[in-house]
Amino acid sequence: PEKTFDEDIPFYAMALRGRTAISGDSLNLTVDAGRQLLRSVESGAGIAYTLTNAYSSKLLDATSPYFYNSLYSDLKDDIKENYNKVSSLFEKIGNSEIKSHTIHENGLRETVFANGTSVFVNYTDAPLVSAAGEVSANSFLVGEANS
Repeated sequence: PEKTFDEDIPFYAMALRGRTAISGDSLNLTVDAGRQLLRSVESGAGIAYTLTNAYSSKLLDATSPYFYNSLYSDLKDDIKENYNKVSSLFEKIGNSEIKSHTIHENGLRETVFANGTSVFVNYTDAPLVSAAGEVSANSFLVGEANS
């Protein structure tokens, strides 16, 4: 029988990275911020937040709930923490294009950038082994291409 599967891949980043700035969905507005952070890492997309300096009672009547959980003073520690998690990766990949993207049989995802930097992303609840070493559950590891 034929195998049918459905996987998300970082298509826009694969097509546009290195040509234009790309960021992921706002971490503070997503259902699973940890998973969204990993999606940004996998594609080399910048992390994003939707922020406001002060809440206004006028927002209660807004037709769209885009400003919930957006008060900067409540999120600044989270922003710093996530920036510290990903800043060294983004320094390494710079503005490099994506050279290849692979979903390995064990579920580990590998993105190789044109400058030789690779990132291994593990969305599972168990550690996985990559060419660069063990990738903790729900985490990522930066390595060199073909390491």
